[in-house]
Amino acid sequence: MPEYVRALIVILVLASVVFAFSKAPATALAVSTADFVRRRNAWFCITVTGFLSQNYWVFVLIVSLLVFRAYKREPNPIALFFFLVLALPQIKVEIPGFAGIRYFFAVDYVRLLTVLLLWPLCVRARKLAVANRTAAYLPDKLLAAYIVLTLVLQAQEDVATNVLRSALNWGIDVVIPYYAISRSLKDLKSFRDVLMSFAIAAMLSSIVGVFEFARHWILYASAGDALGVEWDPGYLARGDFLRASATSGQSIVLGYVIAIAIGFFLALRQSVPKVHLYVGGMALLVAGVVSPLSRGPWIGLVAMLLVFAMTGAKPLQRISKSFLAAIPLGIALMFTDYGQKGVDYLPFVGTVDNENVTYRQNLFDTSFQIILDNPFFGSTDYLLHMEELRQGQGIIDLVNTYLIVGLNSGFVGLGLYLMFFLTILVATFKRLRLAPLTTEGRILGQALLAVLVGALLIIATVSPIYHVPLLLWSVAAMCMAFGRLELSGDRTELPVQPGPRHQS
Repeated sequence: MPEYVRALIVILVLASVVFAFSKAPATALAVSTADFVRRRNAWFCITVTGFLSQNYWVFVLIVSLLVFRAYKREPNPIALFFFLVLALPQIKVEIPGFAGIRYFFAVDYVRLLTVLLLWPLCVRARKLAVANRTAAYLPDKLLAAYIVLTLVLQAQEDVATNVLRSALNWGIDVVIPYYAISRSLKDLKSFRDVLMSFAIAAMLSSIVGVFEFARHWILYASAGDALGVEWDPGYLARGDFLRASATSGQSIVLGYVIAIAIGFFLALRQSVPKVHLYVGGMALLVAGVVSPLSRGPWIGLVAMLLVFAMTGAKPLQRISKSFLAAIPLGIALMFTDYGQKGVDYLPFVGTVDNENVTYRQNLFDTSFQIILDNPFFGSTDYLLHMEELRQGQGIIDLVNTYLIVGLNSGFVGLGLYLMFFLTILVATFKRLRLAPLTTEGRILGQALLAVLVGALLIIATVSPIYHVPLLLWSVAAMCMAFGRLELSGDRTELPVQPGPRHQS
């Protein structure tokens, strides 16, 4: 039996367990039963198609038909998008060109979903904006300026076909998700649906990650063979353990994905009335974020939890209680072999793979000096000055999104990039302060702010690959949409535990 068939069987069994567990909490208040069943069935069909189609273009055709059919019945296409986005890896295949053009465009599963599900929302939102003469927001202008700058800088050194291809990439990978999400989420009910859909998708990735970690088997490693294309995510270890990657392509990306899902799940506590189901879902996500053994996402997750707590009711009291509750557990673990071994994998104090910390420091020092040499608009040949950073695999691993932005577009591009997120962070914080502490709208704002802060920390440890940029721009778009919600007096808000009504 081929490996991809065995992997498919395991994936379907694991997914069936998660879907059976998650149906009750998901359909309590967040997702309708009909939507859950339809999205679940679409997930199964897409996964089976990915492993059994044997041809990439056959796969594209079948998945397009499946997604289009689901879209026609879907009341919330953004929720459907996030429910399905982690179903398969982002395996890129180039559309062949002619007349001297090597290829036209690279297609992957996420881009396919983006065009089928989010592009129609963009068209609809744009028509509405034109009809209402709605002006662009400041973050929109900053993002547009950053994209135009990068394309202009590329045009000075690259051929026209590559620049056009980059413009198309920006449009599909960034503009469509950002515009569709920021303009289409208009009430708490739709937010609830989207966050729960992504949480379920991340739970599926979590159980796969835990299996890969425990069984030393990357389940999606054979997905390329199943599609008839070359793709190898590789097996990456840390210490004595395999680092899981699931459909995220790399272990650190999986950690990033699940950390974001945990932040979203914080906003859904009141949407899951039964405590044991909520705790079970959170426990699965926590196990999932551990399975890649990636420290950057762990740091980002801690930041999310702190921001979430600090923007809620009685922040210092809650943080103190959590810290005091964790002390006995930490002491108990230190007296076990697992606890002592686990310390070696922690950030800052761990000893496993310490050379990675040294490499990142050298990368920062070298990159920052190159940026200082080309301060305004960056450079195109910066890799020629980084040969000392070339690793044993023959690559220069630029594991810092901010450095990549600065190297390519200098402080001008980096400034636009940072200003985009800074304006959204400030607007989100101001908006959540308008909602009473005990409402769902306030908790949603806390979670979105926390997730964006955490994501911005994590991207300092990873390149903009696979799901990293998609989720970053998507979270920013959700914060934009949150900024326009009518929080006071919204009848869809859910009651939460009573607490003092003071401004934090």
